[in-house]
Amino acid sequence: SLKDLDLSENNLTEIPSSICNLTQLTDLWFDENQLSKIPIGAKSLPSLEYLGLFSNNIKSLDLKPGDFPSLKSINLCDNSFASFPIELSFIEQLEKITMWSSEIYLIPEDITKLSRLKYLDLQHNNLTDEQKGELKNQLPETELKL
Repeated sequence: SLKDLDLSENNLTEIPSSICNLTQLTDLWFDENQLSKIPIGAKSLPSLEYLGLFSNNIKSLDLKPGDFPSLKSINLCDNSFASFPIELSFIEQLEKITMWSSEIYLIPEDITKLSRLKYLDLQHNNLTDEQKGELKNQLPETELKL
């Protein structure tokens, strides 16, 4: 059964919801497409551990509790968020978030809800030194790239 699927660099603007039928997928790449949102069908994939959405047109995530039941790592680099998407805290088992160059200048206080986070990369965003210091205090056990 299919475990890895790479749909990068295809100028995709949306993904068919039938992707939810690929229940054995563990790694899914949509890097360098034209997606403006996370594919709905991907949110319910029971075995998905890695999701790559590098270099798309994503501005918000629209996640809810229960989405991505096994996701451990997400790459959202080179998108246009402005504020760190705190909905990522709904993915309780998430361990790694990579979001460099995503135009982030706001970090919600709720970032502390990401209790299992081991690695957070927010390099090349619009964060102040004060915000970076606060992040270090809020996530003391997390390896931070700021």
